Amino acid sequence: MSISPTLAQLQARLDDALVRIELLQNRQAILDALYRYHHAFIDLDPDSWLDCFCEDAVFRSTGTAGQILFELHGRAQLAAWFAQRLIDWPAGTEGYAQTNPRILQQGSDSARVRSIFITLQARAAPLGVRSHGEYVDDLVRCADGRWRISVKQGITRMTNFTPS
Repeated sequence: MSISPTLAQLQARLDDALVRIELLQNRQAILDALYRYHHAFIDLDPDSWLDCFCEDAVFRSTGTAGQILFELHGRAQLAAWFAQRLIDWPAGTEGYAQTNPRILQQGSDSARVRSIFITLQARAAPLGVRSHGEYVDDLVRCADGRWRISVKQGITRMTNFTPS
């Protein structure tokens, strides 16, 4: 003989399913925030790129020996850095890929993600790998409901880049 679940049991199952659905929706939105960042970077679209960051975001890059290559604070510094990149690395001289994003921590309004990056360059030499490393991104859900980067840490593991 089968015993039917009570209304309370059904409600508990429904509540659990709703929590899981919200977790999955947030997970997809977190990954989409990182993909928006990379697409805007590749498309050389400064407005879309800046919108991937919180107003007070920090973007830090470290070299193979752990030395800080740059550290930017806030959208004004991010905008100036992006504008300079458009001059230093014009369209067609650099390519970029993010792979293997892995959400390490996820709360209802914050997350930490680790991913791998590969940078290609074709400047004075034939196309080749310029650098490889990882990003550790801290993201928050902003007041408009969109997930944005609050801290972006680029960690270069390998490079053949020599500044000109």
